[in-house]
Amino acid sequence: NSIGLSDLSKGEFELEVRATDENGLWSKSTLTVMIQCLPAWYETGWAYLFYILVVLSVVWGLGRMYMKLRKPIIAQTVLPLEQNPEQRHEIDPLPEEGKVEANSISASDEQLIRKALDMVEKNLSNPEYSIEDLSRDMCMSRATLYRKITSITGSSPSDFVKNVRLRKAAELLKEGGLSIAEIADQVGFNTPSYFTKSFKKLFGVLPTQYK
Repeated sequence: NSIGLSDLSKGEFELEVRATDENGLWSKSTLTVMIQCLPAWYETGWAYLFYILVVLSVVWGLGRMYMKLRKPIIAQTVLPLEQNPEQRHEIDPLPEEGKVEANSISASDEQLIRKALDMVEKNLSNPEYSIEDLSRDMCMSRATLYRKITSITGSSPSDFVKNVRLRKAAELLKEGGLSIAEIADQVGFNTPSYFTKSFKKLFGVLPTQYK
């Protein structure tokens, strides 16, 4: 008086049942039994909605974490060097007048500065890379570029480009293996003397004294 069914898919089914006696005689009447196979709780629509909400929450949380991690990266790019000569050894592309609070940088400003940095770094060894070239690469007029870079960093685009070059020069000095003239050439300075003068103005020490 029992029956076992396995591997039924979700849905409704009809089971027809007939009876037999000890002599093997079957009844003429048939009993129809309705079977409804329901999904487990973790297979319901509400469960899938919960899964979607969890995934969206995780993505949102990771996005916020990523933006928080990127803020210090951009802050290192736009925050000024302190007046203390020892602190001026920290690599930073902007002078004192470029002081910007890290938490004041909007997402769009951060994206703009990041793109400008990428453009300058791609053309680092090209001393002829001008503000007009940067404006074209940024898809904006020179006036708009000047206004945006100045409002975000406090420095003009030309100072911004120069300081990015000097920042890379400081990294190369720390790595060692290259002469001052070679480093000046790699970061887009026409003459080692101008490079040395600019480097000292930004970092407070000569390139030969930088550690």
